Amino acid sequence: MNNELIHYLNSGVKVKYKWIEDNEDIYKSLDAIYVILNSPLVDITPYLYPLSCLTELIPIDGEMKIPLLELAKICEDCLIKDDYEIETNNQEYKLKFSNLFGGDCEFTFNYKYFSFYLTDNDGEFTFDLPFNQLTLFQKMFEWKINLFPDKIKSIDPRELGDGNPYKI
Repeated sequence: MNNELIHYLNSGVKVKYKWIEDNEDIYKSLDAIYVILNSPLVDITPYLYPLSCLTELIPIDGEMKIPLLELAKICEDCLIKDDYEIETNNQEYKLKFSNLFGGDCEFTFNYKYFSFYLTDNDGEFTFDLPFNQLTLFQKMFEWKINLFPDKIKSIDPRELGDGNPYKI
């Protein structure tokens, strides 16, 4: 089993697994904590949203929300007006917005450096958000977003349609 999966134990992640005693490939879905603690299992694959879901609607607290926008709202310095724009590339997920004071801001998750940044006033001032980092990562674990795509092979729950275990 992958060590990174341990970060998702308290988030109720569902997994697909195969019992070691079974002669055929029988897969079931259970909470990750049950699977890890009762392990005569092989081939454990969690249902986690890919990083690209940071910019897409997924179920959060009983509603369809965009995770990157919700993460920005957690930060005290991100006073977001209703208008925003999202940009992505292979290592960054950016939320561009005007704050309540009329300034242009960017809230960025940089996957390469595994860190969040807030840029204010058209890029003139950038700062790390050290005091909020843990809270933001805990939220991403809670929302079942795969933060370790190179290490955790997962199944996108949206591919299951109505069988999505996290569907509202």
